[in-house]
Amino acid sequence: MSEPAYRCERAGAQHTEGLLALFESAGSGCYCNYWHFTGDKNAWLERCYVNPDDNRTALVERLRGAEPCGVVAQDAAGAVCGWMKLTRASVVARLYDQRVYRSLPCFGAEPSARDDVYTIACAYVAEAERGRGVAKALLGQAVSVAREAGASAIEAFPRGMPEGAERLRADEVWMGPEALFLAAGFVRVSDFRPYPVLRLHLR
Repeated sequence: MSEPAYRCERAGAQHTEGLLALFESAGSGCYCNYWHFTGDKNAWLERCYVNPDDNRTALVERLRGAEPCGVVAQDAAGAVCGWMKLTRASVVARLYDQRVYRSLPCFGAEPSARDDVYTIACAYVAEAERGRGVAKALLGQAVSVAREAGASAIEAFPRGMPEGAERLRADEVWMGPEALFLAAGFVRVSDFRPYPVLRLHLR
């Protein structure tokens, strides 16, 4: 049986309602804002549970912007059923400043000096659509969007599979499954387990 067809597009203002509904169905107040937040852990938790509308507003503003912020997948009925965050590395410096990634030789320069490098920093698929090819479709579109934006490379930060494990939990693949990126031609440029860094060179 062939995989269902999904329409994947660069995320924009026209997807706002559907994308907000997707995030709200997950019961999270994050709205894919974590890597943009500048406060500490306690401030982040407060924002998600007390002031989630701030995250909601920030996402809406990014969708209206000129810069790519992600791609969405829509099912046959037009409902948004998947999201993959795609943005310039310099926009998500918080990710690169994580202890496990900070100052890795594979980066060679500060994210702010690599404006032509894009990052996949989140992936979420509606529970009912998982295992049906949505993430693969999203990644294919993300690569196309990055090429059109003039990216030299895309970097991804999936959680690696622990030794002896058969699969990761759903809450461990929010940066996308490693196998998905490897199948698309990404290569490991750092392999400190379980936090590998993968890269796809576009030129």
